[in-house]
Amino acid sequence: MNPERVLLMTLVAASCGWSQARFDAASVRLAAKDSQAQPCLCEPPGRVAYRSVPMLWILERAFGLQELQMEAPEWAKDLAFDVNAVMPPGASKEQIPFLLRTLLEERFRLQVRREKREVASFVMTALGTGVKMSVPPDGWESGFRNDRAGIHLRQRMNLSDFAGYLSTQLGRPVVNETGLAGMFAIELNFAPENLLARADGGVQLEPPLQTALREQLGLKLELEKRPADILVVERLDQSPGEN
Repeated sequence: MNPERVLLMTLVAASCGWSQARFDAASVRLAAKDSQAQPCLCEPPGRVAYRSVPMLWILERAFGLQELQMEAPEWAKDLAFDVNAVMPPGASKEQIPFLLRTLLEERFRLQVRREKREVASFVMTALGTGVKMSVPPDGWESGFRNDRAGIHLRQRMNLSDFAGYLSTQLGRPVVNETGLAGMFAIELNFAPENLLARADGGVQLEPPLQTALREQLGLKLELEKRPADILVVERLDQSPGEN
């Protein structure tokens, strides 16, 4: 999610009273170090049920940012927590980030500030030959598949949200400068860097991400310095307060 959208959501939340909203009930505990459970940012209807989730993931969910957009304590990558909470009546999944922020402030005494910094970012634009995307027709179905050949993305998205997805793959901010608005039927098949690095030749891999963007969607990425919002964590206790 890009910083402008995060700011807009924050302003809307504050005007609706969500900025100080609280879970009806919440339990936060340090996950067992010998736990074999797979981390899960589970959010069933009306609840948050995180299991063995690193603090960094909780911060990312609370602020709609990625690791590269935050300056957090090193321990936040390693210490994992179990969070079980009941959402207040009428709350939707879109309000979870604001509920998490209040939880972090009250249980971990979280304090943050925002800074503008020049960072190396990918700028996404359309090729001169034009994009290879269309408006999703009625009945068009989304999907996602990950296999030995790569990632197979089929999503109904606007290009700002798509840029946010790409930044998670590339580890850098991606800025949408295509000038294209509205929803698109995005079909993209690519091999992420970690898969390319360990390829053994026994599987026909999908093309690298940047090649796939050009050939399949008519989009290109160029690395440039751009201002970005960075969230700096000034205080965050390692142990939660009383449940």
